[in-house]
Amino acid sequence: MSDGNVTLRRKLPEIAVEAVMVVFAVFAAFGVEEWRDERQLRQFAAVAREAVETEIAENLQEFRTVGPALDALAAELDELLQAARGGSVELHEELNLGVRMPRTSTAAWRAAQGSQAAPYFDYDWVIHVSRVYELYEGYADVRSQVVEEYGRIAARRASFQAMTPAEFIDAFEPLSGSLWTLGQLHREMQGGLESLAE
Repeated sequence: MSDGNVTLRRKLPEIAVEAVMVVFAVFAAFGVEEWRDERQLRQFAAVAREAVETEIAENLQEFRTVGPALDALAAELDELLQAARGGSVELHEELNLGVRMPRTSTAAWRAAQGSQAAPYFDYDWVIHVSRVYELYEGYADVRSQVVEEYGRIAARRASFQAMTPAEFIDAFEPLSGSLWTLGQLHREMQGGLESLAE
């Protein structure tokens, strides 16, 4: 046996220990990196959730601000339609078709859902928020319909005073129905936002 083989045999345990240490160091480095990445994702998830909660609070404030004006317009329009069905209609200048719709946002929620932090959100919270934002999609559709009907009616504003009761009903009944639906969805949406804000 040559001296080289003897030396190699003597160094084999040392080489094996070094190899094991290198493998351990590589796995440890991966573990530390993975832990660091996960920690950063958890921090990002907390920031993303805070942004969604801020968005919810702002949307809720908009719904609370606009709700009474929507209800007042719907009630006034319903009263005028009842009078028209009775054969008379008196349109006053104070019929305010300029009620504003809530200025709301879904950007923070959409960004949070599409981010790498999404798996780190609490599952029950995600389900609750998703249900409220799903309701918002239906609300937004009806809101668009109301805005279109506003535009159609506003174009005829000059002829309001000359309308017969039947013409008034024909012009305003679709808006009244849409406003009623919007009011129902508005209350439901506001309730959902309030439950999220608790």
